[in-house]
Amino acid sequence: MFIPNPRNVNMLKKIYCIFRTEPETISGFADFVKELEKSNILSEVFSMKKFTDPAEQVAFLNRVSERKDAVIVTDTEFHIKVADIMPIAGFLCQNNGNSLSYKYVFESFEGMVADYFVMVYSRFYGLPLDILETKRLKVREMTLDDIDRLYEIYAEPSITEYMEGLYPDRQDEFEFSKSYIENMYGFFGYGLWMVIEKSSGRIVGRAGLSNREVNGENCLELGYIIAKESQRQGYATEVCSAILDYVRNELGVMEVIALMKSGNIASIRTAEKLGFEEVCEVMLGEEIYLEYCIEL
Repeated sequence: MFIPNPRNVNMLKKIYCIFRTEPETISGFADFVKELEKSNILSEVFSMKKFTDPAEQVAFLNRVSERKDAVIVTDTEFHIKVADIMPIAGFLCQNNGNSLSYKYVFESFEGMVADYFVMVYSRFYGLPLDILETKRLKVREMTLDDIDRLYEIYAEPSITEYMEGLYPDRQDEFEFSKSYIENMYGFFGYGLWMVIEKSSGRIVGRAGLSNREVNGENCLELGYIIAKESQRQGYATEVCSAILDYVRNELGVMEVIALMKSGNIASIRTAEKLGFEEVCEVMLGEEIYLEYCIEL
C-alpha cells in the first residue's frame, strides 16, 4: 500500500515572504498561509519597501540564514546573492516581468502546498527527500553516503547479470551519483530511490523511475533491484506497487514501461504480478529487450 511521506517537513519551520506586491492582492496567498499552518510551518510577510537600503537587506538575510530552518519566498531580486546563503523560491508575476534568476520559481500560489518549499529547502541543504512508505519498507532519495552499501549489493554477480553495474572506480561512481542527485532529482523530482527495510533500517535495494526513449517516444520506466539476501520476501512487488501508485497519484502519469532481458525470469514474473503486459521486443544500442507496459 502506498503511504505518502511527509518529506522532511519537520525540518522546515518558517517561510519568510518578501513582496513588492501587496499580499492581499495575490490570488491564493491567504489559502497558502492556511496550508502552511496545517504543516506547522510559520510564515512572516515583509514589504520590500523595508529593504530599500542594501545594507538592511544584507543584515536581514544574514540574520534569517542563521536559522537553518527557513525558506525565503519573494517576487523581487536582491542586491546580494541570497541563494548562496539560504534556500529561496521566486514568485513570478507582472511586477518582475515573469522573470527571476533563482533556481526555483513558481507562477501561482493557487493550490500551492508545503511540499514544494520542503523540496527547495532540502535541495539547498543536500537532504534526501522521503518519497513514500509501505507496510515493511521506506523509499527515499539516494545520498552519497549510500554508495558503500550499493557496492555491497552490486558485488553479488546475479545482480549485474541482466543490468549494468556500478563504476569500477568509486570516485567515478561518487561523481556520477553527485550529478545524478543534483540533476535528476533536482530537475525531474524523481529517479531511482533507495529501498529501506523498516524493521532493520538497512538498505535492501533501489527502485524508481527513469526517463527512457523507446522507438522515438519518451517513456517513464520502472526499475528495481533487491539485494540477494533480501530476495524472495515479496519486497520487489511491494515497493514497485507503491511506486506505481505514486506515479498515478503524485505525478499524474498513466502509463509506465519496464524493459527486461528475456532471460531475466524473476523480474518478468514480478512485472506480470504488478499487471504489466508484454508489448514487443525493442533494440537499445546493441541489446534486445522485452518491453512490458502497464496502464494505471
